[in-house]
Amino acid sequence: MKQIILVFALVVLELAAYAQGHEQGRPHKFHIGLSTGINQGTGLIGPTFEYQIVHNLTANAAVGLASWGFKTTGGLKYYLRYPGSWAFGLGYSYATGLDNFSTELADGFVEGKSGQQKVTFNLLPASTVNISAIKYWLLGKQKKNRLHLEFGYAIPTANNRYETSVTLTDKGKTFMNILQPGGLLLGVGFSFGL
Repeated sequence: MKQIILVFALVVLELAAYAQGHEQGRPHKFHIGLSTGINQGTGLIGPTFEYQIVHNLTANAAVGLASWGFKTTGGLKYYLRYPGSWAFGLGYSYATGLDNFSTELADGFVEGKSGQQKVTFNLLPASTVNISAIKYWLLGKQKKNRLHLEFGYAIPTANNRYETSVTLTDKGKTFMNILQPGGLLLGVGFSFGL
């Protein structure tokens, strides 16, 4: 895993050096970056890719490691002024789920049991439709690199995307639905113009 992260970091640094070598002029049509957040495209962390289709419209894709397994995302962004300023996004995310995920649940989360309980879950694949607003800041001498903050909401396409051998209380079911992908969307990232 450390080797993959090292190779990815070297590729990103090389792309950054390449991007900084371009002449200033019209904006780059392609951006590659790294992003992290809650319920956003990459999950906990992963690479992002964005391509300008027409003047203020881009297609974006992301992959990453999330709390509900690996995550992939695709979508569109509309910019008020590409490549900086504000953009508004609409996307679809898919998380693969996890088998045999064990966690400690607090007292009152499992029916017929008192005290903390170790429970094993199969986290089933889950998907969301994402609606967001993203603020971009252009960085660097040539204004080709970007820092962004993303805010929005991830709408789950289904609830109760888990299986377990125990019976959960209403409190336990609510807790698991909060953990499932969906809800408040927050993200931060950096991208290089190519």
